[in-house]
Amino acid sequence: MVVWRRQDKAITGRLELAGGSPANVVVVADRTTPRSAALLIPQPGEAKPKSMLLDDALDLLDPADLVQILCMQERCFGTLGLAMPEELAP
Repeated sequence: MVVWRRQDKAITGRLELAGGSPANVVVVADRTTPRSAALLIPQPGEAKPKSMLLDDALDLLDPADLVQILCMQERCFGTLGLAMPEELAP
């Protein structure tokens, strides 16, 4: 399960990758916008995390987490009219 929070204009979430490693997801726009979501994966011994576009990291994600990311992306940035969670509203 992804734990979400607002960070300025982005929506960020903490999750575990399919192998159990921690990661963060950052969502900044709707799905039709290139580079609208990315994973930040901590690298042992390095200050900067590895970043991967969501589309390039699908095999690292639990399917339930991927669905949650896509739904949150639509709720916060999409055009289908889904309500944004109150706790994430600006």
